[in-house]
Amino acid sequence: MNIPHFWRDEHLPFIEARSIENSQKLAYDEHSHDMFSIGAITHGANFYQNSSVQYEVRAGSVVIINPHDVHACKSVAGAPWSYLMLFVDTAWMTRLQNDWGIHERSQFQPFNTNLSTDTRLFHALVGFHALLVDDDQDILCKEIACVEFFGLLNHLLHEHLSTSAPLPNIAHPRLKDAAHFIATHCTESLRLADICASAHLSPSYLVRAFKAHFGLTPHAYLLNHRILLAQKLLKQGKASIDIAHELGFADQAHFQRVFKRKVAATPRQYAML
Repeated sequence: MNIPHFWRDEHLPFIEARSIENSQKLAYDEHSHDMFSIGAITHGANFYQNSSVQYEVRAGSVVIINPHDVHACKSVAGAPWSYLMLFVDTAWMTRLQNDWGIHERSQFQPFNTNLSTDTRLFHALVGFHALLVDDDQDILCKEIACVEFFGLLNHLLHEHLSTSAPLPNIAHPRLKDAAHFIATHCTESLRLADICASAHLSPSYLVRAFKAHFGLTPHAYLLNHRILLAQKLLKQGKASIDIAHELGFADQAHFQRVFKRKVAATPRQYAML
């Protein structure tokens, strides 16, 4: 029997994930959630029912389930299928919709479709899920990914409804405050809320505008500053294991992977130059 895998993190209480591989007997009777949920069929096919409409969905499809939608699913002729699903706190989604200019109400605005075959959304969802369940990724990286993915979702599925104003050509002056805060605290385990508070900017604006102005997400900017510090410490003869701990990496292996991606050399190779 295939066993479902669950993921949740106390630092990200607004989201949880579930996945299962190659299940032949997996089926859900009609039920509903008070959370928003979105899932990707990654292998095979299944019958998906939302309210009174039934779909046959195949690998590459994305199902969208608004809070309180009654839905059900079952395999097609007992054939194996695989999927992943995210469950998201409705209040968190509502705040994000407000930040992105979808509406200015206190209630969640439901999506007007139950199914998408948009390849951009499918690949973004699969990649986002992989990042969430990756223990090597820190909380800041996952927080930013949450804002980016659900921002993309709102853009793709609400494009014709969105009243979101375009980003100004001139960067908000407080973006520099955010960048300075990240640079001076790059060895710490920062949270997105910390960075936002330092610059008095909303999470969604910060994530969009920071990358537009600096060319990097706040997390990538933080890692870049860590690697710049690491290069200085390696030149001073400091050991990789000590640098990894001092700069806030999960462990030495994590430090080495990030360093090689940024510098195209291992810390040892760099230190010997």
